[in-house]
Amino acid sequence: MQHILNLTEEFKTNGWALIKNVFSNSEIEKYRDIANQLKTDHYDGDLLGHPLTRGILFDDRILKVVKQLLGTDELVYFGDSSCTIAKKPGNAHFHKDNPDKINGNGPDWQEEYPVIRLGIYLQNHDNFSGALAIRDKSHKTNNIKTGTAFYVDNQVGDLSVWYLTTTHAGYSKRLRIAPKLFLNTSLYRFVPDSMFVPEEKYRIAYFMTFGRKSPLLDRYLRYLKTREYMVQGWKRSQYDDSCFTFAKSKNITLIDMYPQVKDIDESTLNKGHVELPN
Repeated sequence: MQHILNLTEEFKTNGWALIKNVFSNSEIEKYRDIANQLKTDHYDGDLLGHPLTRGILFDDRILKVVKQLLGTDELVYFGDSSCTIAKKPGNAHFHKDNPDKINGNGPDWQEEYPVIRLGIYLQNHDNFSGALAIRDKSHKTNNIKTGTAFYVDNQVGDLSVWYLTTTHAGYSKRLRIAPKLFLNTSLYRFVPDSMFVPEEKYRIAYFMTFGRKSPLLDRYLRYLKTREYMVQGWKRSQYDDSCFTFAKSKNITLIDMYPQVKDIDESTLNKGHVELPN
């Protein structure tokens, strides 16, 4: 694993990092089998709520990275994780995931953001479509056109990590004639599918989000409570005692959002982004 001091400096400077060779090939194959089992079982809750995936979510290697990057041993998890499978490349668009997407003077931009997301991609994307795309050094401004855009050339076993304030896009495509040349996602609709590199395998990825105790984390949770997709996800993720016991064993502060959202009328929620007041 990459030297953690250099990793932290790189992450804070660039807003993202690719950590090589965190997981073995056999582990990745096991994670693919688990993902397919979740699909067969129609499980659509978060990773903590299922016995087969909570060990992936709270893997000690992942927690070590998150603690170093967030600068704390007191991590907070709040039910924001998922297993996504077989979505088609090309639905990509650059965006940020924090509340202050429009207001460049909002609280999110006043200090180092205390919430990060990680992705484990269970197939190679170094020469194939479906890669995460990122704008370099884009995590300190709300302008989604700031920063050089590139594909994250992850290989099987790598771990990707980025701030929620970093501009990124999922499901990117590569041109057959120039797979390393970045093609802006807004141009996909003008290019025939036959001109793009296919995926190596159907795309499976695990995503997980952690935070550091902070008013900005509290604000992010308030924001998520206004979003339909997240409230629906929390309603599907009801934790039993084993979830709390496992989180405690990993020294994770677990915020159970289900009691806070179970009575929310979903018709009042936003399908898209709406700014929070400062």
